[in-house]
Amino acid sequence: MEIPLEKIRRPLMRVRSNNPEKVKELMDSIRVIGLQVPIDVLEVDGVYYGVT
Repeated sequence: MEIPLEKIRRPLMRVRSNNPEKVKELMDSIRVIGLQVPIDVLEVDGVYYGVT
């Protein structure tokens, strides 16, 4: 199943902060080689939440 990225929301509770440099490295890697493992998404009342 494909869900447009703009339809996926972050969960309300975040327990960790992200290192901006590591996030950029990850984004660059995904841009070059693609996403290797699909993310898990939970649907609640028609709203999708990325949970991984």
